Amino acid sequence: MELIYKYRHKALLYSIQTMFLSSFIILLIVPAIEKLTNPGNNYFTIMINGENAGAIADASLINNMITDARKRLASESDDLVLIDFDYSMKARQMWFGNTDKVEDVEENIYRILKNNVMTGKQKAYTVKINQYMVNLASMEDVKALLSAAKDKYDTNQQFSVNLVGDEDRELNAATSTLSRANSGISAVMGGIETALSSAGSDQEQQFEQGIIAMDFAEKVEIVETYVNAEQITPVNQAIDEVTKNKEKNKIYEVVSGDCLSVIAEKNDTTVEKIIQMNENIPDENAVIQVGDEVIVTVPEPELSVIRKEEVSYDED
Repeated sequence: MELIYKYRHKALLYSIQTMFLSSFIILLIVPAIEKLTNPGNNYFTIMINGENAGAIADASLINNMITDARKRLASESDDLVLIDFDYSMKARQMWFGNTDKVEDVEENIYRILKNNVMTGKQKAYTVKINQYMVNLASMEDVKALLSAAKDKYDTNQQFSVNLVGDEDRELNAATSTLSRANSGISAVMGGIETALSSAGSDQEQQFEQGIIAMDFAEKVEIVETYVNAEQITPVNQAIDEVTKNKEKNKIYEVVSGDCLSVIAEKNDTTVEKIIQMNENIPDENAVIQVGDEVIVTVPEPELSVIRKEEVSYDED
């Protein structure tokens, strides 16, 4: 009996050990089987500025996790928080292994972003005129710059500068136009000061003679931005850069009666400069024909104005 009892005791012990071993194997195999039956990536490693923030199983959480970390950083400061970062995601399929806890990954993302907060930036306004760009400290400086460009052509102060908000842009942005003085209604749209035209019939009668319309010849864009202090240009320097005449190339089409000296006179340049800029014109005796295109330099500011004038005269 004692022998039988010993065998039963050993068999029971082996059964218990086998049960625990089977349970352990099932715990390992079942997740792997589940992953095999659900093909696709199930392990996503988040990299922010080259630093590993952790791995999660659901890629759809990543954008929300980064957004929450940015909101947390923004709530810790009264100023605008700018963060220099980029992130990537490495996806793969794994049969074994565990992902990190979501709260741990969120904390890692917050820590990495906090280490990349940009400091020393200040609010500014970037004025773009074709390829020319300048950063100014305030909207008052922007108005002063545009008004100085206008005043060269509007000596009687008949027109004023309007800033029209661009609601389609993600950033605070505006474009600039000109309208008759005292015809604007001040407003604010998205942080950019705006003027809306509301000219009346009485004002129309005042401008029947002389300049009846005026606008900037180039497209002017103003965007609210944040830059380093040394990137901001003093307004007087910006006015000088924008209003001072510079030699710019343009194409002149030859018309009847033209010769090189006439073309030079029309465009306030010299025959020598025209020859230097045109390889197909070897000297001052070169033959040109109506319709030919000649490169000439003309003195123009960065921002110029086009005018429409009405002139009356008495017929004999």
